Order: sequence, then C-alpha cells, then structure tokens
Amino acid sequence: MRIDIHVRSAANALTNRQLFFLAAWFNMVHQSSLDSYRLRTMNPLNILREFSKISEVPHADDRDRAIVAEEAIEILSDHPILQFRSNHYKALTEVVASLAEAVQAAKKDKEGQSVFKQKSTLIGSFVRELDQSLKLHFINDTFDWLEETLNDANDGSASSPALEEIEYLKIERASRDLLSFAYDEGFGLESLYAIYKLLQPQPLNGSVQSTDTSEAFLVRFGKVRSMMTESPTNYRAFFVIDGMPDKGKNITGRYGDVKIIKSLPANVIELTKTLTKKLRAQSWTENDQRLFAEVDVESRDGRSAGAAAYRQIGQLLDLIRYKYDAINLRVTTDFLVLHNEKLLVLPLPTLIPNPKGKKDTGNLVDFFGNLQAIGLRDIIQTESRDRMLSAFRLYRVGTSVTLFENKLVNWWTATEYLAKGSKGGGPIGAGVEGALAPTLGLIYVSKHLSAYRSAFETLKKHLTIRGGLIRPHELTNKKLYELVQSPDTAQDLLGACDDEPYFFYHLKKFIENMNSQDKIAAMLRVHDRRVRWQVQRIYRARCDIVHSAQPVAMVGLLCANLEYYLRMTLNSMLQAFHEIPTMRGPGEFFERKKYLYRQLLSELEEKPVGKAPVKASSVLASILD
Repeated sequence: MRIDIHVRSAANALTNRQLFFLAAWFNMVHQSSLDSYRLRTMNPLNILREFSKISEVPHADDRDRAIVAEEAIEILSDHPILQFRSNHYKALTEVVASLAEAVQAAKKDKEGQSVFKQKSTLIGSFVRELDQSLKLHFINDTFDWLEETLNDANDGSASSPALEEIEYLKIERASRDLLSFAYDEGFGLESLYAIYKLLQPQPLNGSVQSTDTSEAFLVRFGKVRSMMTESPTNYRAFFVIDGMPDKGKNITGRYGDVKIIKSLPANVIELTKTLTKKLRAQSWTENDQRLFAEVDVESRDGRSAGAAAYRQIGQLLDLIRYKYDAINLRVTTDFLVLHNEKLLVLPLPTLIPNPKGKKDTGNLVDFFGNLQAIGLRDIIQTESRDRMLSAFRLYRVGTSVTLFENKLVNWWTATEYLAKGSKGGGPIGAGVEGALAPTLGLIYVSKHLSAYRSAFETLKKHLTIRGGLIRPHELTNKKLYELVQSPDTAQDLLGACDDEPYFFYHLKKFIENMNSQDKIAAMLRVHDRRVRWQVQRIYRARCDIVHSAQPVAMVGLLCANLEYYLRMTLNSMLQAFHEIPTMRGPGEFFERKKYLYRQLLSELEEKPVGKAPVKASSVLASILD
C-alpha cells in the first residue's frame, strides 16, 4: 500500500472521492506496488480478445476455454461503466449468458465433446459485436463516468458510509480498467505515472510547501483525458548497433520496417546538440564498427515505441548474426526517439513493478549446506538440489536480460522446473498452477499485513493502546493480526488513517474479512482462482513466445506477476529449508504447502456447533511471520 505524501499536503483542495481516485491510480502504477493494488492484466476489451484467440487454437480444449470464459464473466458482470452506458453494449447480456451456459455445460459433458465448439458460431457472433462496441465507446464512457462521479459537487457527503463504499469500489474498478486498457494500448507504466503527476495539485511558484488550488481538479482531469484519448502518432527510433564485422558492413538498406544506416540523418545529428552533455557522451557518432537502425513506429508512448522497434531490430539481427557469424553484435538499450520535431534519449522499458523483499530467510551458508546435504544423503535427490540451484540461476538471468519476453521465458522455466522437475507428467500449466497456488495462498494474509505496516510507516502514525504507545509499522505481522481481530484496537487502527480514503477503505475491508472465518476462506478462494488464471495465462504467453515468436500483450505485467510468484516461492523455500533441515527437495516442499493450505481452508470453513463462538484460525496464526 503506497501513500503519496505530496497529495496529502494538498488534501484540502480535493474531495474524498478525488483523493480515493488519485490514491488508486498511484498504487496501480507505482514501481513498488503490491500486485493486489496494481492495475490488472485483463480488462473488458482484452479478455474478449483472449477468449477469441483461445477459441481458435486447435490444441486448446474445453478446460482451457472455460478458464478464460469464467474470467471474462467476472470482468464483464456488474461493471459500472457497462451499466452506466448500457445502450452502448447491447450484446453484453448475451455474451455473459452464452459464456456461462457453455461453462456449465462443459463441466457436465463427457470428455471429448467440445461444448464451446458446438456453440462457437453463436458465442463468436455476440463476442465480436461486444468487442466492437467496447473499442468504440469504453474509453470515453469511462472518462465520462469518472468525470461525473469525481465532480466537486458530487463529493459523497450526502451518502451514507455504506453507499460511499460502493462508490469507492466502482471508482477503483473503473480506474483499474482504464489504466489496464491504456497499458494495453501502448502507454508504459512510466508514462502512466507521469500522467498521474499531472492530476496532482501543482506546487505554487515552484514551492513544495504550498500548492496552486486555482486550477480545479476536473480541469487537470480534462487535460489528462485529452492526452489519453489521442490517436497513436509516429515515433522514429534510432538504435546504435556495435560490433559489426568487416564482412557485414555493406548490409545497409531497408529490411521491412527496419532501416540499417551508416550514420544518423543530418537533422537528427543537429538535434543531438540540444541534448545535455551527459546524454551526448553516450556517443551517437559513426565509427568503423558501428551502424544504426532506424524504425518508424505508430505508438502512444516513446518507450513503448522503442520496445516495439527493438523487437523488430532483434529479429533482423538474429539473421545477421547467423549469416555473418557476428557473435559480438549488440544493440544499445538506450535509444534516440524523434517525435514532433523533438529529440529525446530514452531507455527501453524494463520496470518490473513489485515490492522489494525484506524477508530474512536464514543464513546463506546454512542454506547452501542443506542443499549440498540433499545430494549427499541420497544420490536420487541430486535432482532436487539441481532444481533449486537452476531456479536461482534462471531468476538471475531473467533479471539481467532486457526484453520482457526473455524475462518471462527464463522465469517460467525456473518456475516450471522447480514445481515439476524433469520427471513430472501431466499438463505443464496445471502442474505449475497446482504447486504455486497453495504456496502463494499461505502468504496472502501476511503480504497484506506487510503492506498496511508500510503505509502506516509512511504516515508516521502511532497509537495509544492500553496506555502504551504503539507504532503499527514496527509490529510483526502476527501482532498486527491480533490488533486487527480486536474490535477496540481495530477501530484505533482505522482512526489513524481516516484521512486517507483509499487506505481506510482497504484496511476496513481487510478487518471485516479477518473477523469472519467464512470471509477469510472466501478471500483465499478468490485469490486462489485468480492465481490459477494468471499462471495459465503466463504459460500460454510462454508458449506464444517460444513457438510462434509473436509479441505478447501485457507482457510487462505478466512478468511482474511471474517474478513475484517465483521470488515468493524461493523465499518460502529458503525459509523452509532453514527451519527443516531434513526436507529432501522442492517436491516435498510443495506437498507440505498443499497439505497446510488444505488444513487452513478446512479449519476456516468448519462450521461452529450450536452457538459456539467463531474461533480465530490457529493455522493462520501459526504461518504469520
């Protein structure tokens, strides 16, 4: 949970709904945001595109189609924007109903009978109609709804707290899908963060102590709307290619959209003089071992244009390396981009938005000794040791490469080998899904507690409880969980953040969940389902990259999820091997996690006898750090 201190200083110039909206946007695009608050990979537009794609893939079966269909139903149902302008989305009811019918039929029908194929003509007809409507109207309808909801006069003061919570839920959902759509259309996270800064009340005369309240929030909102609804424009990207051997120097010319040149155009060379000395020092001058690549890209964002150009250049250079044995050929990751007669130097987008881990997982020497001991105890277990060392190596490789696609392939390989090994049978995606979902489910409550502690640290708030001074961020997760479960201290926690509508809303929901075993279980079930959906999506993306070499939609966000899944699994494994030296490998680790997760859900879903009070979960308390 991230808190923007700058917006807090200008809170008196904003309504609670505007504060909530800004905090939601801030958390959705922040580079260290938790995945629960980050913008989602899927939105109403690209979930239909994904369903259409999987419907046409020959090797996909009804289980694969049902997974995507169920997610589509969740995303499209009760959507505030689709209800706000229902006349724009006339096929919505038919799409949801036909998908739901096919999902239910697929669960009942015998294997081998494809229900989705039988209904493909009707479903496809409705999906295409809705897809076209969304492309025409969704982005502007979302801005219209937000403008009406965030109006200064519509500040929520006349609503009851319960009704205002419903409005907050709608604002978050609309904002999340707006940003997800923008990301899918080519706006990078860095650009979406820069746009967020435009929504903030601006410092007055450069002072950080006071802000200019004369420009109304909706005026700034209107400027952002204009920026985000503009059509894609032309970006011309230039990359340096170094290490060209003598026999390959005569390859200048046009190759599809890529133009290989010996020197930059004269107008670009002239514009480089406007760059700072530091940027000019990167040297855009020609030499004997250097060529340049020039690519025109239609895009909404300079970094995204550079990434698209870099991908095309890479495909061409793969052929050049092969033909001329140019093994030392390399392309710079910083590039020049010419847009509207202005020249910028930009880096390729490489941001993986995840919180930085602080977990102490024990002594590295002890852990490495345990790994070595696995192989020494039993020669059969050497594969277990190798699986873990391979996972760490591939994690490092994925971190060091530039393209998101390469990161995803390395991190998926690490995760797959860790979860399944070389002897695992059955579907690959399902095997990884079955190993990761329980492991991540067991840390789900802890990750939220850690996020709230981080938010309290930013706010620098302390509480007086039972005569003692308590700083929430200094507590362990287990101690904060105890405070959350006590009605009195829970109210104290909420009182400490009641001037932060976004934080207050999420903490209040969390407290309500933590005081009901049924709600905790339901929360974990929802998380489990979404993790499984995302793992399957990542696996499909990996297959697209490896088998078809096609660019993958939303690949940066998929990388963020996969990196988090892998890192959290490795952290849990490090801790387990530190605490249980007799554990023999990843297979045993995952079986223990599945067993513990089943225990947790069984305990949470156990119904009290008679009027017995609902007890706190002993399993949940035992796994909090």
